Amino acid sequence: MKKHLHITSRNKNKGSALARRIKGFSEMRRIFKHEAPSPLIAVHAIDKELLKHLQDTVATYVSKSLPFDDGPLEEKNLINAYEEFEKSILCMTPNGIIVPKRNTTLEFNSVVKALMKIVENLGISAFIKSWYIPLNVRIKFGHVHKKDLKRAHATETTHSDSWAGLSSESVIIHIPLFGDTYHNSVHCYDPPLTFQEDWLGPRLSYDEGTEIVKRYKPIDFVCPKGSIMMLDTATLHSTRRLPGCGSRISLDAAFVLRKEGSDENYDGIRPMRENEHLSPEKMFLIGKEYMFVFSDSPDEIITSDDRFKHAANLKLTRILE
Repeated sequence: MKKHLHITSRNKNKGSALARRIKGFSEMRRIFKHEAPSPLIAVHAIDKELLKHLQDTVATYVSKSLPFDDGPLEEKNLINAYEEFEKSILCMTPNGIIVPKRNTTLEFNSVVKALMKIVENLGISAFIKSWYIPLNVRIKFGHVHKKDLKRAHATETTHSDSWAGLSSESVIIHIPLFGDTYHNSVHCYDPPLTFQEDWLGPRLSYDEGTEIVKRYKPIDFVCPKGSIMMLDTATLHSTRRLPGCGSRISLDAAFVLRKEGSDENYDGIRPMRENEHLSPEKMFLIGKEYMFVFSDSPDEIITSDDRFKHAANLKLTRILE
Protein backbone atom coordinates (compact mmCIF):
# COMPACT_ATOMS: atom_id res chain seq x y z
CA MET A 1 0.00 0.00 0.00
CA LYS A 2 1.40 3.39 -1.00
CA LYS A 3 1.95 6.01 1.64
CA HIS A 4 1.91 9.78 1.27
CA LEU A 5 5.11 11.68 2.01
CA HIS A 6 3.50 13.87 4.63
CA ILE A 7 4.70 17.02 6.35
CA THR A 8 3.07 18.45 9.41
CA SER A 9 1.90 22.01 9.76
CA ARG A 10 4.63 24.09 11.34
CA ASN A 11 2.56 27.19 11.95
CA LYS A 12 0.73 27.18 15.27
CA ASN A 13 -0.13 30.89 15.38
CA LYS A 14 -3.72 32.03 15.71
CA GLY A 15 -5.73 32.73 12.57
CA SER A 16 -6.44 30.62 9.54
CA ALA A 17 -3.66 29.18 7.40
CA LEU A 18 -5.26 30.73 4.30
CA ALA A 19 -5.39 34.21 5.85
CA ARG A 20 -1.69 34.02 6.71
CA ARG A 21 -0.86 33.05 3.14
CA ILE A 22 -2.93 35.86 1.68
CA LYS A 23 -1.22 38.36 3.98
CA GLY A 24 2.28 37.22 3.01
CA PHE A 25 1.49 37.15 -0.72
CA SER A 26 -0.26 40.54 -0.60
CA GLU A 27 2.79 42.19 0.95
CA MET A 28 4.74 41.26 -2.16
CA ARG A 29 2.18 42.01 -4.86
CA ARG A 30 1.33 45.48 -3.52
CA ILE A 31 4.79 46.58 -4.76
CA PHE A 32 3.82 46.46 -8.45
CA LYS A 33 0.80 47.22 -10.62
CA HIS A 34 -1.22 44.06 -11.12
CA GLU A 35 -4.53 42.35 -11.73
CA ALA A 36 -5.71 39.96 -9.01
CA PRO A 37 -8.03 37.21 -10.29
CA SER A 38 -7.57 35.63 -6.84
CA PRO A 39 -6.08 36.75 -3.49
CA LEU A 40 -3.17 34.37 -4.15
CA ILE A 41 -2.54 35.35 -7.78
CA ALA A 42 -0.99 38.50 -9.27
CA VAL A 43 -0.79 39.23 -13.01
CA HIS A 44 1.39 42.01 -14.38
CA ALA A 45 1.74 43.26 -17.97
CA ILE A 46 5.47 43.09 -18.72
CA ASP A 47 7.21 46.22 -19.98
CA LYS A 48 7.24 45.97 -23.81
CA GLU A 49 11.00 46.36 -24.17
CA LEU A 50 11.74 43.78 -21.46
CA LEU A 51 9.16 41.41 -22.96
CA LYS A 52 10.69 41.70 -26.43
CA HIS A 53 14.11 40.90 -24.99
CA LEU A 54 12.76 37.82 -23.18
CA GLN A 55 10.93 36.61 -26.28
CA ASP A 56 14.06 37.03 -28.39
CA THR A 57 16.24 35.08 -25.94
CA VAL A 58 13.65 32.30 -25.57
CA ALA A 59 13.19 32.04 -29.34
CA THR A 60 16.96 31.75 -29.78
CA TYR A 61 17.23 29.11 -27.03
CA VAL A 62 14.27 27.05 -28.26
CA SER A 63 15.49 27.24 -31.88
CA LYS A 64 18.97 26.04 -30.86
CA SER A 65 17.35 23.08 -29.07
CA LEU A 66 15.93 21.70 -32.32
CA PRO A 67 17.69 18.77 -34.08
CA PHE A 68 18.85 21.26 -36.75
CA ASP A 69 20.29 24.76 -36.40
CA ASP A 70 18.85 27.29 -38.84
CA GLY A 71 19.29 30.18 -36.42
CA PRO A 72 16.49 31.83 -34.41
CA LEU A 73 13.05 31.10 -35.86
CA GLU A 74 10.05 33.41 -35.77
CA GLU A 75 7.00 32.43 -33.69
CA LYS A 76 4.97 30.58 -36.33
CA ASN A 77 7.94 28.74 -37.80
CA LEU A 78 9.20 27.87 -34.33
CA ILE A 79 5.90 26.26 -33.30
CA ASN A 80 5.65 24.45 -36.65
CA ALA A 81 9.19 23.07 -36.31
CA TYR A 82 8.50 21.61 -32.86
CA GLU A 83 5.26 20.03 -34.06
CA GLU A 84 7.01 18.52 -37.09
CA PHE A 85 10.08 17.21 -35.23
CA GLU A 86 8.39 16.33 -31.92
CA LYS A 87 9.53 12.69 -31.97
CA SER A 88 13.16 13.51 -32.71
CA ILE A 89 13.73 16.27 -30.12
CA LEU A 90 15.90 14.60 -27.48
CA CYS A 91 15.99 17.49 -24.99
CA MET A 92 12.24 17.52 -24.28
CA THR A 93 10.55 15.87 -21.29
CA PRO A 94 7.03 14.34 -21.41
CA ASN A 95 5.82 17.46 -19.54
CA GLY A 96 7.20 19.65 -22.33
CA ILE A 97 10.26 21.08 -20.59
CA ILE A 98 12.97 21.95 -23.12
CA VAL A 99 15.97 20.88 -21.05
CA PRO A 100 19.21 22.85 -21.47
CA LYS A 101 22.23 20.89 -22.68
CA ARG A 102 25.86 21.57 -23.44
CA ASN A 103 25.10 23.12 -26.84
CA THR A 104 22.49 25.55 -25.45
CA THR A 105 24.39 26.73 -22.37
CA LEU A 106 24.93 30.32 -23.54
CA GLU A 107 21.40 30.69 -24.88
CA PHE A 108 19.86 29.39 -21.64
CA ASN A 109 21.89 31.81 -19.51
CA SER A 110 20.62 34.65 -21.71
CA VAL A 111 17.03 33.59 -20.93
CA VAL A 112 17.76 33.65 -17.19
CA LYS A 113 19.35 37.08 -17.47
CA ALA A 114 16.32 38.42 -19.38
CA LEU A 115 13.91 37.07 -16.75
CA MET A 116 15.93 38.64 -13.95
CA LYS A 117 15.58 42.04 -15.62
CA ILE A 118 11.80 41.63 -15.52
CA VAL A 119 11.86 40.59 -11.86
CA GLU A 120 14.15 43.49 -11.02
CA ASN A 121 11.75 45.87 -12.76
CA LEU A 122 8.92 44.54 -10.56
CA GLY A 123 10.86 45.61 -7.46
CA ILE A 124 10.27 42.38 -5.53
CA SER A 125 13.89 41.31 -4.96
CA ALA A 126 13.61 41.82 -1.19
CA PHE A 127 10.80 39.22 -1.08
CA ILE A 128 12.88 36.43 -2.61
CA LYS A 129 14.74 34.04 -0.30
CA SER A 130 16.03 31.74 -3.02
CA TRP A 131 15.35 30.62 -6.59
CA TYR A 132 14.67 27.11 -7.81
CA ILE A 133 17.11 26.25 -10.57
CA PRO A 134 16.97 25.82 -13.43
CA LEU A 135 13.90 27.68 -14.66
CA ASN A 136 11.80 25.97 -17.34
CA VAL A 137 11.11 26.89 -20.94
CA ARG A 138 8.23 24.64 -21.90
CA ILE A 139 6.26 23.68 -24.99
CA LYS A 140 2.76 22.32 -24.62
CA PHE A 141 1.48 20.80 -27.82
CA GLY A 142 -2.15 21.05 -28.87
CA HIS A 143 -2.40 17.29 -28.28
CA VAL A 144 -1.29 15.05 -25.44
CA HIS A 145 -0.29 11.38 -25.55
CA LYS A 146 -2.41 9.08 -23.38
CA LYS A 147 0.67 7.41 -21.90
CA ASP A 148 1.93 10.79 -20.67
CA LEU A 149 -1.34 11.43 -18.83
CA LYS A 150 -0.59 8.34 -16.72
CA ARG A 151 2.69 9.77 -15.44
CA ALA A 152 2.91 10.47 -11.70
CA HIS A 153 3.44 14.21 -12.09
CA ALA A 154 1.72 15.02 -15.39
CA THR A 155 0.92 18.75 -15.51
CA GLU A 156 -2.51 17.94 -16.96
CA THR A 157 -3.49 16.64 -13.50
CA THR A 158 -4.52 19.41 -11.11
CA HIS A 159 -1.74 19.90 -8.57
CA SER A 160 0.46 22.12 -6.44
CA ASP A 161 4.13 22.21 -7.38
CA SER A 162 4.83 21.45 -3.71
CA TRP A 163 3.47 17.96 -4.41
CA ALA A 164 6.49 17.51 -6.70
CA GLY A 165 8.86 18.56 -3.92
CA LEU A 166 8.95 22.36 -4.11
CA SER A 167 8.83 24.33 -0.89
CA SER A 168 5.32 25.06 0.37
CA GLU A 169 6.56 28.67 0.75
CA SER A 170 7.10 29.01 -3.01
CA VAL A 171 5.71 31.45 -5.54
CA ILE A 172 5.28 30.06 -9.06
CA ILE A 173 5.93 32.23 -12.13
CA HIS A 174 4.21 31.58 -15.47
CA ILE A 175 4.82 33.66 -18.62
CA PRO A 176 2.97 32.65 -21.83
CA LEU A 177 5.14 33.72 -24.78
CA PHE A 178 4.34 32.09 -28.12
CA GLY A 179 1.56 30.19 -29.87
CA ASP A 180 -2.02 29.54 -28.76
CA THR A 181 -1.69 30.73 -25.17
CA TYR A 182 -5.43 31.34 -24.75
CA HIS A 183 -6.84 27.93 -25.66
CA ASN A 184 -3.77 26.08 -24.33
CA SER A 185 -3.21 27.60 -20.91
CA VAL A 186 -2.62 27.16 -17.19
CA HIS A 187 -5.91 26.81 -15.30
CA CYS A 188 -5.89 27.82 -11.62
CA TYR A 189 -8.00 26.85 -8.62
CA ASP A 190 -8.73 28.78 -5.42
CA PRO A 191 -8.20 27.13 -2.02
CA PRO A 192 -11.15 26.92 0.39
CA LEU A 193 -11.35 28.77 3.69
CA THR A 194 -10.62 25.44 5.37
CA PHE A 195 -7.20 25.23 3.66
CA GLN A 196 -4.57 23.41 5.73
CA GLU A 197 -0.79 23.64 5.39
CA ASP A 198 -0.32 19.88 5.44
CA TRP A 199 -2.18 19.67 2.13
CA LEU A 200 1.06 20.86 0.50
CA GLY A 201 3.34 17.93 1.35
CA PRO A 202 5.20 16.01 -1.41
CA ARG A 203 3.22 13.23 -3.07
CA LEU A 204 4.43 10.29 -5.11
CA SER A 205 1.68 11.04 -7.61
CA TYR A 206 -0.57 14.03 -8.25
CA ASP A 207 -3.50 11.58 -8.15
CA GLU A 208 -2.90 11.29 -4.40
CA GLY A 209 -4.26 14.83 -4.06
CA THR A 210 -7.64 14.05 -5.64
CA GLU A 211 -9.63 14.59 -2.44
CA ILE A 212 -7.91 17.94 -1.86
CA VAL A 213 -8.62 19.07 -5.43
CA LYS A 214 -12.36 18.48 -4.85
CA ARG A 215 -12.35 21.22 -2.20
CA TYR A 216 -10.98 23.87 -4.57
CA LYS A 217 -12.90 26.16 -6.94
CA PRO A 218 -11.82 26.85 -10.54
CA ILE A 219 -10.87 30.43 -11.42
CA ASP A 220 -12.27 31.82 -14.66
CA PHE A 221 -9.08 33.48 -15.87
CA VAL A 222 -6.43 33.01 -18.56
CA CYS A 223 -3.09 34.79 -18.26
CA PRO A 224 -2.65 37.07 -21.31
CA LYS A 225 0.31 36.48 -23.61
CA GLY A 226 3.19 38.71 -22.55
CA SER A 227 2.08 39.00 -18.92
CA ILE A 228 3.75 37.46 -15.89
CA MET A 229 1.49 35.50 -13.55
CA MET A 230 2.62 34.77 -10.02
CA LEU A 231 0.74 32.37 -7.80
CA ASP A 232 1.19 31.17 -4.27
CA THR A 233 1.88 27.45 -4.14
CA ALA A 234 -1.43 26.91 -2.32
CA THR A 235 -3.11 27.80 -5.63
CA LEU A 236 -3.61 24.56 -7.52
CA HIS A 237 -3.22 24.56 -11.29
CA SER A 238 -3.12 22.35 -14.36
CA THR A 239 -2.53 22.43 -18.10
CA ARG A 240 -5.85 23.08 -19.85
CA ARG A 241 -6.42 22.45 -23.56
CA LEU A 242 -9.66 23.61 -25.11
CA PRO A 243 -10.92 21.65 -28.17
CA GLY A 244 -8.95 22.47 -31.31
CA CYS A 245 -6.21 24.33 -29.46
CA GLY A 246 -2.76 24.89 -30.91
CA SER A 247 0.65 24.55 -29.25
CA ARG A 248 2.17 27.12 -26.91
CA ILE A 249 5.60 27.99 -25.57
CA SER A 250 5.88 29.47 -22.09
CA LEU A 251 8.34 30.03 -19.28
CA ASP A 252 7.90 28.96 -15.67
CA ALA A 253 10.07 29.50 -12.63
CA ALA A 254 9.74 29.46 -8.83
CA PHE A 255 11.19 31.20 -5.82
CA VAL A 256 10.83 30.87 -2.06
CA LEU A 257 8.90 33.84 -0.69
CA ARG A 258 10.24 35.89 2.22
CA LYS A 259 7.35 36.96 4.44
CA GLU A 260 7.37 39.71 7.04
CA GLY A 261 7.41 38.31 10.57
CA SER A 262 8.17 34.74 9.45
CA ASP A 263 11.10 32.64 10.64
CA GLU A 264 14.03 33.77 8.50
CA ASN A 265 15.68 30.37 8.92
CA TYR A 266 12.65 28.46 7.63
CA ASP A 267 12.18 28.09 3.89
CA GLY A 268 10.29 24.81 3.60
CA ILE A 269 12.84 23.37 1.18
CA ARG A 270 12.50 19.58 0.89
CA PRO A 271 15.63 17.40 1.18
CA MET A 272 15.00 15.95 -2.29
CA ARG A 273 15.21 19.43 -3.88
CA GLU A 274 17.75 21.16 -1.63
CA ASN A 275 20.43 21.09 -4.35
CA GLU A 276 18.18 22.97 -6.76
CA HIS A 277 18.37 26.35 -5.03
CA LEU A 278 20.35 29.52 -5.64
CA SER A 279 20.51 32.76 -3.70
CA PRO A 280 18.84 35.79 -5.30
CA GLU A 281 22.16 37.63 -5.20
CA LYS A 282 23.83 35.04 -7.46
CA MET A 283 20.75 34.59 -9.63
CA PHE A 284 20.78 38.29 -10.51
CA LEU A 285 24.44 37.94 -11.50
CA ILE A 286 23.83 35.18 -14.06
CA GLY A 287 25.43 36.25 -17.32
CA LYS A 288 27.56 38.81 -15.49
CA GLU A 289 29.66 37.02 -12.86
CA TYR A 290 28.14 33.52 -12.91
CA MET A 291 26.68 31.14 -15.44
CA PHE A 292 24.97 27.76 -15.50
CA VAL A 293 26.92 25.02 -17.27
CA PHE A 294 25.25 21.82 -18.52
CA SER A 295 27.09 18.56 -19.00
CA ASP A 296 24.68 16.55 -21.18
CA SER A 297 25.46 16.35 -24.89
CA PRO A 298 22.74 17.15 -27.48
CA ASP A 299 22.38 13.49 -28.49
CA GLU A 300 21.73 12.20 -24.95
CA ILE A 301 18.13 11.22 -24.27
CA ILE A 302 16.56 12.91 -21.26
CA THR A 303 16.00 10.39 -18.47
CA SER A 304 15.38 10.71 -14.75
CA ASP A 305 14.64 7.90 -12.33
CA ASP A 306 13.86 10.41 -9.59
CA ARG A 307 10.42 11.99 -10.05
CA PHE A 308 11.37 14.75 -7.58
CA LYS A 309 14.56 15.77 -9.43
CA HIS A 310 14.83 18.20 -12.32
CA ALA A 311 15.91 16.56 -15.58
CA ALA A 312 18.78 19.00 -16.21
CA ASN A 313 22.33 18.31 -15.04
CA LEU A 314 23.90 21.63 -14.19
CA LYS A 315 26.50 23.36 -12.11
CA LEU A 316 27.11 27.01 -11.31
CA THR A 317 30.40 28.41 -12.57
CA ARG A 318 32.04 31.75 -11.96
CA ILE A 319 32.84 33.62 -15.16
CA LEU A 320 36.56 34.26 -15.50
CA GLU A 321 37.53 37.84 -16.28
